[in-house]
Amino acid sequence: MRAHQIMTRDVTTVIPGTSIRDTANLMLHCNLSGLPVLDESSALVGIVSQADFIRRFETGTQRKHPRFFDTITGDRLVSPEDLKADARL
Repeated sequence: MRAHQIMTRDVTTVIPGTSIRDTANLMLHCNLSGLPVLDESSALVGIVSQADFIRRFETGTQRKHPRFFDTITGDRLVSPEDLKADARL
């Protein structure tokens, strides 16, 4: 498979000030999985993709971090048993 088989030549873009709602609607209506984000000089400053909408702090779907990160950051004390429970091989 080659890139031209899955990509479009007529690129749809957004600017940094485009709302999340407008970006999602554009992606849905145009059946796109990602959009380049261009600044006022048409320079690429980022890419927004479907994955950016899956886990969002604003919607409460952010990725949960293991409890041992709380120990490292000092947010809470964790017992050795808790650390063992979080360990992965």
